[in-house]
Amino acid sequence: MRRIMDNVFTFPFFMGFLNLYLIDTPEGMVLIDAGVNRSQIDQVLESLTQSGRNARDLKHVFITHAHYDHTGGLAYLQQVTDIQTHVHQNDAPIVRGETQAMMPRPEDLKGLWRVLSPAMKANTSAPARVDREVKGGDRLGGILEVIELPGHSAGHSALWWAEKRILFAGDLVIRLPWGLMTPIPNYTPDMPEALRSIRKAADLDVETLCICHGQVIQKDASAQLNTFLNSKVKG
Repeated sequence: MRRIMDNVFTFPFFMGFLNLYLIDTPEGMVLIDAGVNRSQIDQVLESLTQSGRNARDLKHVFITHAHYDHTGGLAYLQQVTDIQTHVHQNDAPIVRGETQAMMPRPEDLKGLWRVLSPAMKANTSAPARVDREVKGGDRLGGILEVIELPGHSAGHSALWWAEKRILFAGDLVIRLPWGLMTPIPNYTPDMPEALRSIRKAADLDVETLCICHGQVIQKDASAQLNTFLNSKVKG
């Protein structure tokens, strides 16, 4: 459990390539996403205990989108806490196990991504409860606003803390040691929409960008997103 700034923490897994986030709000602690499995949830709860908190302090979990690396620990989290689960209305049926996540057609992929497509299948998580279906503009924790950023999934969404200019953006982009990249094409059914969502996020004037895959962008995040988008246009 690492501090990013006052009231904002991260739980980095796999050397920081899979991150959960925790926000201490006036309405209790909000966890961003539920990881891959129960082991990660156990580590989150143990970290809370070590910091002088406990599972009862977790009041809400916000699922940025219904892919297994964000929902794999959700059913277990609901078993061991009284947490309330918030999911965008377009992805809620996937979390409940009523349907599967959409995947792009192999013929729509290019180059290596098309070659890899047979090996990259949609994994599923155990069905879990959705307490609240959200949409853009809804509020959470008294300070956070839901921002719809579709493309990687139909309901892919972020939480925006305007006062601190910090965006918790799920798989909006991936940050690698050498720079940013789009979400993985094999798991992104609408890449043009995903690129429009990156532009939408950049227009928020984001200072700090917290993403699931890769290190937090601590400064001038919108400028870095715009530079990335400009490179995509030139490419």
